[in-house]
Amino acid sequence: MPLIKLAGCFIKRFTFPGISITVFTIALFFVCCSGNKEKSDLKNDLNTGVSPFLNVGQNVNYAGSASCTGCHTKVSHSYAHTGKGRAFSTFDIKTAPENFSVGQVYDSYKKYCYKPMYKNGVFSIAEFRLSGNDTVHYLEREVKYVIGSGNQTRSYICEINGYLYEMPITWYSRRKIWDLSPGYEKGNNSRFNRPIGEACLNCHVSDVNYIEGSLNRYSSVGQNIGCEKCHGAGSIHIKAMEAKEFTDTSESPDYSIVNPARLGYSLQTDICSQCHLEGIVVPVKGKRQQDYRPGLPLSDFISVLIPSGPDSSDFGFASHAERLQTSKCFIASGGKLTCITCHSSHESLSEKPLLVYNSKCMECHKSGHKICAISGKKQMAEPKGCIGCHMGKSGVTDIPHVSSTDHFIRKIVKSDLKLKTIDGNSLPVFRNFSSGHISEREKAMASLVYFETTDQNPALLAEIQKYINALDPSSKVKYAYLSNNAGLLGPLRESAENQTDAYTAFYYSGLKALSPVGVRASLPFLQRAVVLAPENLLFRTRLGDAFDELNNPSAALNEYLQVLKLNPFEEKALVNAGWCCLEMGRFDEALVYTQRAVVQNPYNKSALENRVNILMQKKEFRLAEKWLLQLIQQYPYDANYRQMRVEIHKLK
Repeated sequence: MPLIKLAGCFIKRFTFPGISITVFTIALFFVCCSGNKEKSDLKNDLNTGVSPFLNVGQNVNYAGSASCTGCHTKVSHSYAHTGKGRAFSTFDIKTAPENFSVGQVYDSYKKYCYKPMYKNGVFSIAEFRLSGNDTVHYLEREVKYVIGSGNQTRSYICEINGYLYEMPITWYSRRKIWDLSPGYEKGNNSRFNRPIGEACLNCHVSDVNYIEGSLNRYSSVGQNIGCEKCHGAGSIHIKAMEAKEFTDTSESPDYSIVNPARLGYSLQTDICSQCHLEGIVVPVKGKRQQDYRPGLPLSDFISVLIPSGPDSSDFGFASHAERLQTSKCFIASGGKLTCITCHSSHESLSEKPLLVYNSKCMECHKSGHKICAISGKKQMAEPKGCIGCHMGKSGVTDIPHVSSTDHFIRKIVKSDLKLKTIDGNSLPVFRNFSSGHISEREKAMASLVYFETTDQNPALLAEIQKYINALDPSSKVKYAYLSNNAGLLGPLRESAENQTDAYTAFYYSGLKALSPVGVRASLPFLQRAVVLAPENLLFRTRLGDAFDELNNPSAALNEYLQVLKLNPFEEKALVNAGWCCLEMGRFDEALVYTQRAVVQNPYNKSALENRVNILMQKKEFRLAEKWLLQLIQQYPYDANYRQMRVEIHKLK
């Protein structure tokens, strides 16, 4: 059946303008372990490069925290009450701090309302829009996981066939309010569509089985931060204990598992820094962040580059390691001041009175010490004591409604507590937290990630060009892709079948599309990316787009249907599947997919336009005019819609 041609009609599919793959390097929740640091020695600090601990090798298996509780019952019970022991879980109304009766959240930018609901044993979050007293949109998602201990916040994750997505509202415990989730403010609300990548989960939960290349799909997810996050893989230790091969004394240490208390300060701090350090992670060549094992130097696996402006005093929620090591107290201690000086990983912070922390300060700063004018006795009696004056609380830059203790120990002046931002017109200055030296490769890689995730400043790309020869081939391809400039690589002679990395194949497809041959040249690379990462929804959707641009709607529809088989709610695939069916004259199917897209997003302009056109092809003119009037109401200045209405009246 031929399509009815309408003057000024915008029939179209949903595309991905200027999209790039986002890498999240968010680190949250403090991970340290208690013990007597005075037992550490040079041998155990691994300055020789050889670890005495038997469980640091990549071939040693993790056993899971449940295997620890039999022998370590008391510690396990205590740890379960810490923030780390409650960092990731399923929802339990018996222990939940949330108040479901304190109202709803309104996003003034996107005009969506959100309401948390607990009914019939199920916690869900509803999204809706009102027009007068009418509900014109309603969508509800069940909460699968809770992320966060509740000491500061609790955010939520929904799951669709193994794909994990962040949900749009968060419970802010200190203020006892619901509000938009961090990063969803000021028009950035991605609703139920923000993927939870492997890096996001890495510091919230142990026992994660990530499906490589999928971006956000998992075959299984564990609960909370486990014992092995700090102590390393436990299988050797369990076998040794069962065989009674080791005792653990100062004279005869148990080396079957890492005990952070027996590490020197640098390796001890590395265990904390694997999660409790915010910055841009640059993996060492040939290594992955996930390869790190407690007891080994973190710098053997990653460098952490921290961007800052020339006058920035910002700090994020997980910046404690960086802020502490900036302090004169840390530098002057010569390795004696570490995370576990004040913190025990096995005990809840809330159960420690402030005097405990103040007493740690007083071990060095005795009464009458010249650094502090207040006598030790008076200081200990002060409500805020040392901590209140020298480690003030302030808002953090990455989470609203949250204040955190700034671990930069200093004499605080008022200006210190006013958060400043990096000048948007200036380039960030990177500091290598892992070492004092920044290689050209690290500088280029950090700038690449910063451009991709934080600031699309063209000057950053020019900065990367200075160090282009330090990048490995795959990173050069990504740089050219983000620059939208295939000429940066010279002649593109790479073949699709030789690609072994899905993302590199995907980037090549984008560069090939810039050639005179266009999309046809990109197609083999998109197909290769899908072969290498079949569960990556973006790759499959892009492949469908390519087939459609090559006037092959049948092949395009097949790819969109594969996406919908993996995630039935994928909005872009629904819009584009409807468009393909429309092209092929399968109007009933086209309407089904398009209506499903409108349910997901009632303000998807492409879906709304397509719906009108499908109804026109079905000759349902009255219904087409009804939905066209909604478009005119939403976009009153679009002359094309008014012309479409004239065309409809001619055909009625």
